Amino acid sequence: MGIDPALAVTLRRGEHAATELAAIPDTDDLQAADEAIVRAERSNRDDGARQVRAKITRLAEQYRGSQHWPDFPNASPAELLAFCVAVEMDAQG
Repeated sequence: MGIDPALAVTLRRGEHAATELAAIPDTDDLQAADEAIVRAERSNRDDGARQVRAKITRLAEQYRGSQHWPDFPNASPAELLAFCVAVEMDAQG
């Protein structure tokens, strides 16, 4: 997609965090906490998804066909995703 993982610090942070989380045993208490979070977020899930989708679309339109690219070392996950979406949109015409 044109993103060098060595430059995208956010991607490296995410990989590091995933490794640390994978090392934590999944106890009954943690599973119960996860379930509580999932249930609490269901009520506004659609609104949150719409907001994220709108942000990604806005950013992708800015990146599309222009020289305005994200600052890869400091880009957020949303900016990186939007860049990938813009590349795909340009490839599809």
